[in-house]
Amino acid sequence: MPAVRWLKSWTTEAWLELLREHPPDPQPPTRAVWEVLGLYLVAGIVLALNYYAAGKVYVWLPDDWVRDGQPGARRICWAVSVAVFYTVPTVLYVKLALRRSIRDIGFTLRGARRHLPIYGLMAAVVFPLVFLVSGTPHFLATYPMAREAANHDIQLALWLAAYALQFVALEFFFRGFLVLGPQRVLGAWTIPIMVVSYMTLHFQKPYLETTAAVFAGVALGMVAMKTRSILAGIVLHITVAWTMEIMALYHTGRLPRFLDGD
Repeated sequence: MPAVRWLKSWTTEAWLELLREHPPDPQPPTRAVWEVLGLYLVAGIVLALNYYAAGKVYVWLPDDWVRDGQPGARRICWAVSVAVFYTVPTVLYVKLALRRSIRDIGFTLRGARRHLPIYGLMAAVVFPLVFLVSGTPHFLATYPMAREAANHDIQLALWLAAYALQFVALEFFFRGFLVLGPQRVLGAWTIPIMVVSYMTLHFQKPYLETTAAVFAGVALGMVAMKTRSILAGIVLHITVAWTMEIMALYHTGRLPRFLDGD
C-alpha cells in the first residue's frame, strides 16, 4: 500500500539509512572513548543541576534583588537558570575537552534548509494536536506555565522570551551535545540514548505530551544528525511551546486581557 510504503520511508527505512551512514566505531581511539565517557558525566551533572538547583536559584538570590518580586519572576528565573545550566558546562566541555567548535554541535544553518519539508511535516502533525488538547483539564493543569505573569504584559513578554531561550539551550543540549557530541564513537545510536533522558523531562507534563516527546525526540535527533544543524528544531520547538502557552491563556480567559493591555 502506498501509505504504508510512505510511512516506512519516513520511519524505519530512514533510521536504517541513518545507521548505515553513521555506524558506531567498533574500535574507537582511546582518547575518543574517554571523551565520550566525560561527555556523559557532564550530561549527568547538567541534568542534576536542572532538576535540583534550577528551581531554587530564585530563593538563593540576595533579598535586595527579590524583595519586590514581580509576578512570574520565579518562573522567569527558572527558565534562565535552566538555559545557563544546559549551555555553560556543555560549551566548556566542547571547547576545552573535545576541542571542537559549537558549529560542530549543531549551531549552524548549513543543511537546515534542505530538510525544511521534514519540519513542515512535523508541524502539520503537532499543531492540530495542540489545538485539540489545549482545552482539556489535564492540559490546563500544566499550562500556562507562568500563571502569575499572565495578566501583566511586560512580565508575560519576559516569560515568553525566557521560555524561548530555555528551548534554544535545550535543543543544544539534547540534539546537539548528546547527539552530535558522541556520534564519532556511538554513531546513530546516540539518538535513542538521548531520547531516554529527554523523555524523562516530561514526566510532570500531560501523558500525551510525554508520549509525544519520545517520537519528537527521535525525529528531531535524526534530522539534527542528517543536517548537522539544530536551528530549524529550535524554531519548531519555540513555535510549538509558544502556541501551547497562548492556547492555554485563551482557554483560561487570560489572553483577551493580555491583548487589550489591561
